[in-house]
Amino acid sequence: MAGAGAKAAEVGLERMQQAEQTLHDIASSVGGIAEMALQMATAVEEQAQVSEQISDQVTRISGLSDDSMSSGQQSATEVRNIRQVAEDLHDLVVRFR
Repeated sequence: MAGAGAKAAEVGLERMQQAEQTLHDIASSVGGIAEMALQMATAVEEQAQVSEQISDQVTRISGLSDDSMSSGQQSATEVRNIRQVAEDLHDLVVRFR
C-alpha cells in the first residue's frame, strides 16, 4: 500500500508540474496578446491622427478652391468691364474720325 501511495503522489506531482507549465504558457500568451492589443491601439491612434490631418488638408484645399473660383469670377467680371470700356473707346474713336 505504501508503494501505491508513493506512486499516486508521484503522479499527482507530475500533474501539478504539467498544470504549472500550462498556467505559465497561458500567462505568457496573455502577455503577448496584451502587447499586441497595445500595438493595435497605438496603430489605430496613429491612423486617427493621419485621418484628421488628411481631413484638415482637404478642408484647406476646398477653401483654396473656393477662393480660386471667386477670384476667377472676379477676373471674368473685370474682363467684361474692360471689354465694354474698349468697345466704348472704339465707338468714340469711330465717331470722332
